[in-house]
Amino acid sequence: MKQINKRSAPQWFEQWKSDFVEVNNRQPHYKADFAGNDSDGIERRRMLREALIKEQGRICCYCMRRIYNNSAHIEHFFPCTPPPNMVVVAMPLS
Repeated sequence: MKQINKRSAPQWFEQWKSDFVEVNNRQPHYKADFAGNDSDGIERRRMLREALIKEQGRICCYCMRRIYNNSAHIEHFFPCTPPPNMVVVAMPLS
C-alpha cells in the first residue's frame, strides 16, 4: 500500500465549507450537501477528486495502478483510523 502524505485541503474546499456553515448554521454533510447531483455538486466532486488524485501522485494506493479522474472514486470522505487523516482515491478493480 502506498503511503499518502496529506497536505492541506484545497482553499476552494475550505471556503465552500466555511460558506456553508455561515449560511446553514450547521456542518455540511458530504452526500446531501457537497456532492449533490446538480451541476454544482458534480463539479465540486470532480474538482475534489482531481485534487486528491494529484496529491497521490496519480497512483492508486492499493494496487499502484495509474489513476484517472474519469475512472476513480473517492474511497472515503472522513478520515479513518488507523491511520489518521487518510483519504484515498481508488480505481475500480473490474
